[in-house]
This record gives sequence, C-alpha cells and structure tokens, in this order.
Amino acid sequence: MNVGSKVSLSGPNKENFLHKLKYAFLNNRGFESLTMKSINQTKDSCQLNIGIKNMGFFYEMPYIGSGQQIGCTITIISGNGTKTKLDKELFAHVLYYYGIPIREVIEGRI
Repeated sequence: MNVGSKVSLSGPNKENFLHKLKYAFLNNRGFESLTMKSINQTKDSCQLNIGIKNMGFFYEMPYIGSGQQIGCTITIISGNGTKTKLDKELFAHVLYYYGIPIREVIEGRI
C-alpha cells in the first residue's frame, strides 16, 4: 500500500530540519554534493528537489528490518512572500549557508 504525506516546516522546525539534513549528507559515504541542475527557477521563487531512497540515516526513523527501505522527496522552496525575484545563484548560496553542499558554490564557479 502506498502512503503519501506532505509537511510544511517554518521557523525553528525548518532550521532544525536543515541542520539534520546537512549532517545526513555529511554522514553518507557515497554523497559528494548537489548540482545547480537540482534547482528549478520559477517566476517568483526557486526550489530544490532531492530524492532519497532510504531515510535510515535520520535517527528519528524507526528501523523496519527485513531490508525494507522508506524513501522520500524533499523540496526546499524559496518562498519569501514577496514578488522579489530570487535567482538560482543566490538561492544556491543561501543553501550553502545552511550547509547544503552545492558543487558550483564549493568550486567557486558562481
């Protein structure tokens, strides 16, 4: 049975989740960084989409056993509530400030 849910985080919960996501990336051996191709720009905002096959690296997730994996898609949106246009480069730098590794920012290409 497929089950889906959607959660919106703001304020301290958002900050806490981004902090945990940063350490989840750092503790994943096969992960290097995200690229600018992961960021989509719309008219008023930018969004980063990340697909995760196994959420086992979040210690809050219970162990299911028997080799089952629970995956998810994480979308981070730059909805600032105004009509100010936020471009991809600035959004990548904001994500890097929060600890999300973006390859082009690390290499200094943007």
